[in-house]
Amino acid sequence: MSLTPHQMTEALDRLPRVIASEVQRAALQLAVDLEGRAKTNAGNRLRRRSGNLMDSIRSDVTLRGFDTTIALRAGHPGDTYVAVQEGPGTTVITPKGDGFLYIPVGGAVSGSGVKRYAGPGSDPQTTVQITNRAGTAGVVLGRNREVRWIATKGPIRIQGKRFAGDAFDALVASFPQLLEQRLAAAAEEAFRG
Repeated sequence: MSLTPHQMTEALDRLPRVIASEVQRAALQLAVDLEGRAKTNAGNRLRRRSGNLMDSIRSDVTLRGFDTTIALRAGHPGDTYVAVQEGPGTTVITPKGDGFLYIPVGGAVSGSGVKRYAGPGSDPQTTVQITNRAGTAGVVLGRNREVRWIATKGPIRIQGKRFAGDAFDALVASFPQLLEQRLAAAAEEAFRG
């Protein structure tokens, strides 16, 4: 390809706009892919109950010229569920109040596994708590003597699933190559005229 000096000047004048446009397009594509991968990971690694976590996964892109920020968010302000499920490592949940951690079962949970009540005290069907002799575990029974809550004194450990972090790590690692391909094609187009 041979360009006249005038054509070369025009191509160089177009280049910053073309580069900025391609950076933005690549960032937007990465954000869409990132959100999709995080939702896929969450669907594969977590039990879907209410769908609130999946619905809360969002990617955001902030563009200011060549300064581009890509963010992946999950959950809502003050929501500890996402932090526990995402990790890193193991989260330990320890009992408070009377020293028991209450896990809803049976009629205390909905069909999708979401607890219906904040605890046994707010469950109108509970009648009596029975604990073992050591006082470290037990059950809370309902009016018909069915188990509605399991009580434990020990801490519960939940291993993080890294649904968002793994998506982010995988796609961010591929971003430089994607950007390089887009910029090479854009530069070629700018000089083609």
